[in-house]
Amino acid sequence: MEKNLFRLIDSLNPANIEMALQIATHDPALEQALKDRYFVVFEDIFVGEQVDLDCFRRLSAALGHGGEYCAEQGDLVTFYAELGEWESVERIFKQYAHSMQVIRGATLLNYVFERNFEEGRISNISIDGGGVDLKLAADWAHWKYIQNFWMENFTAIDDFASIFPSMKHLWSFGLVNCGLERFPETAADIPSLSHLILNENRFQTIPAEIRNFEELFWLEMAGNQIETIPDWLGQMRELGYLNIENNRLTYLPGSLFYSPHLKTINAPGNQISQLQLLNGQFLDQITHFDLERNPLAEFPLDLLALKGLSWLNLDQCNLQTMPEEIGQLLNLETLSLIGNPLKSLPDGICHLINLTFLRLGDCNLDALPDRIGDLQKLESLSMNFPTLGDFPPSMQALTSLRGLYLGPVDVDASRAVIEKLIAWLPYCDICVDEQVVARGRKKDETTAND
Repeated sequence: MEKNLFRLIDSLNPANIEMALQIATHDPALEQALKDRYFVVFEDIFVGEQVDLDCFRRLSAALGHGGEYCAEQGDLVTFYAELGEWESVERIFKQYAHSMQVIRGATLLNYVFERNFEEGRISNISIDGGGVDLKLAADWAHWKYIQNFWMENFTAIDDFASIFPSMKHLWSFGLVNCGLERFPETAADIPSLSHLILNENRFQTIPAEIRNFEELFWLEMAGNQIETIPDWLGQMRELGYLNIENNRLTYLPGSLFYSPHLKTINAPGNQISQLQLLNGQFLDQITHFDLERNPLAEFPLDLLALKGLSWLNLDQCNLQTMPEEIGQLLNLETLSLIGNPLKSLPDGICHLINLTFLRLGDCNLDALPDRIGDLQKLESLSMNFPTLGDFPPSMQALTSLRGLYLGPVDVDASRAVIEKLIAWLPYCDICVDEQVVARGRKKDETTAND
């Protein structure tokens, strides 16, 4: 029955939708499934350039008990605002004022300010400039309720700094591609701020005001012009996630690694050639480290101090060798070395007993280590060789391997090697140049001869 009701929902026919909702009235689980399906389909009709406005009006009328949910999420009123249907916007505000929580879009927010809407309790604002001038109203009653605030693609914002003193409960704040060069001083006193996203701006340093956010857990400053990381950042006790991708960093200071709860550092696309010495101390709180597209040239041995690493990305770092000591990172589950001019891998890599994903695509490897079969938890292995030569017999021991991805090779010329891999790895999908040449059996599959 559920599939048939989904078809009624997918038809975008108001009469069919009403029928489906009525049938599901006495089954709360099915009713919720239909509501979830409805709102996905409902939003899809606005993806194209042309919108059937009459269909839109009829669909919104068919919402029934789902209308309040849609109003809370701000979708219905946003769609009407973007279409310039202000009478409908006003009607929805009157009907759902008590449950309105989200404002999406600069056009709608300007309307809210002009109307001085004070009903309900707006807690989330998400707006994309898109050429719309925004006039922020510092005296708006709802600033004190705002928990999540996101602005993107604004080049000029009037009275921007004036709104912060009122947002005492702000939890997540994002200003993306807004041309900012410095952080508003009035934003420094927001005790509850946990997530701060300042991507694609013009910051040359990490603003000192950020150190006042004692509860800050998530910091993103990707796509700026930052050249150094201040020592005080490592003293932020709640910081757990740092994204500094695509900046101008040449090194990462040792002080950063001592932030007690920092688990993830994303620093691709910088000019990092070294990590500062960590004074021989072992640090186990950092689990994810992304250094893709940095000119390392040599594997930074200071990484070995990060004993808790489970995910390490060194793609396109111009690494020509890997040290034997890589095997000391015993908690590593994912290791990505794509696009490095590596001729070989050290035997030490076979000591990574928890390794699940190993990515070696676009390297210059001639062979795999003889003891590659020691990686008993390995599930996915991607690589490509100039020529597909023999693989070490220990590969037969990779019983957990479910995906072997080989780069472009002459399948006919390498048929004997591929047949050998199929025999060795019966439960593994084998792909050559993104084409599946063998589909692995499932573990519980048996044959009459087994």
